[in-house]
Amino acid sequence: MKLSVTIIRSKRKSISLRVNEAGKIEVRAPLKMKTEDIERFIKDKTSWIKKQINENERKNLFSKQFDFERYNYILGQAFDKEPNFSYKNRAEKVLLQLAQIISKAINIEFKSYRIITSKRVWGTFSNKKELSLNYKCVILPENLTRYIIIHELCHSKEMNHSPKFWNLVRKFCPDYKILKKQLNDYSFLLKQKDLK
Repeated sequence: MKLSVTIIRSKRKSISLRVNEAGKIEVRAPLKMKTEDIERFIKDKTSWIKKQINENERKNLFSKQFDFERYNYILGQAFDKEPNFSYKNRAEKVLLQLAQIISKAINIEFKSYRIITSKRVWGTFSNKKELSLNYKCVILPENLTRYIIIHELCHSKEMNHSPKFWNLVRKFCPDYKILKKQLNDYSFLLKQKDLK
């Protein structure tokens, strides 16, 4: 496997490495760091780099299973594309209904609710108890959408990601670690342009 590496030198104290989704490797190094030291660093990270590239390829293959030109996807189910279909409009109804059911089941309330468009997050929960859900949550399999809602509602009790928070999530969603990992495969949806 031939590695495509870009080295960027700047005023920094440490060296870092990242693999982007296209499989290109970017190394950021201090200005005065010797080239052989950078090369040694890359060599030491070769197995990790290959693992990241393979994982990116797996995710790319997974994303290609979705054909948004032909189908609409609601809670993991594919339906023939409808004229004038709107994911945002569908999300308004479907996600609110699901959030209300879950809120009642776990006895954690939210005072207000809104649909958001974000390329970074699936949802948020404010200190004013406003539950915000990315409209693309409506595309996900229902178990993942439920996990996101539980996760955000638990922020009503713990506005952080401390062990106490994760223990609360586990109480209502015992397999949250598995779901969290599965959700990572759908990150391509967040970066995708707005879906009508």
